[in-house]
Amino acid sequence: RNLLDRTQAREDFQSLFTRLGDSLGSQALFSPVLRETHRPESAWSTSPAPKTKTSTPPPLERPTLLMALPRAIAVQTEKGHPVQLLLEGKPYRIRSHQGPERVCGEWWRREEFDRDYWTLQLSQGRRLWVFQDRTTQEWWLHGWFE
Repeated sequence: RNLLDRTQAREDFQSLFTRLGDSLGSQALFSPVLRETHRPESAWSTSPAPKTKTSTPPPLERPTLLMALPRAIAVQTEKGHPVQLLLEGKPYRIRSHQGPERVCGEWWRREEFDRDYWTLQLSQGRRLWVFQDRTTQEWWLHGWFE
C-alpha cells in the first residue's frame, strides 16, 4: 500500500468506531478539538471520542488525515502554480489546485513559520494538502482529504 491508496478505507463510522475500540481499547479513541493557533499541526488537541458521529464542520476545509510531521516532496511549478509532484519516487500529475492560502505566525516563538498551503487534486482523483515553506522554498505534504 502507499499513502495515496485509500480504496480499502470505506466503512461506516459506527462499525469503524466499534472495531477500533475492540482492537485498541476505547481509551485509544479520541476526537479532535480546535485550539487557538495558526500552526496547522498544533491547531488541535484530543478529547474522548463520542460514541456517535458529529456533524459540526470545521471552520476551514482541512484534510481528513493530517500528518504529524510533514513529508518533503518535490513539486514542479509553472507560472507559480504546482503542476506535478514526486511522492515516494513516483510522479503525479496535478489536475487542479486551490491556493495558495498563506499561513504564518507565532513570531513570538522560536518556531516562527511562513507557509503557502495548496489543495491539489491529482489526475487519479486524490486530494492532497501541501505547503511551500516561504523561507526555504521547500515543498511538503501535510495531509490528504478523504
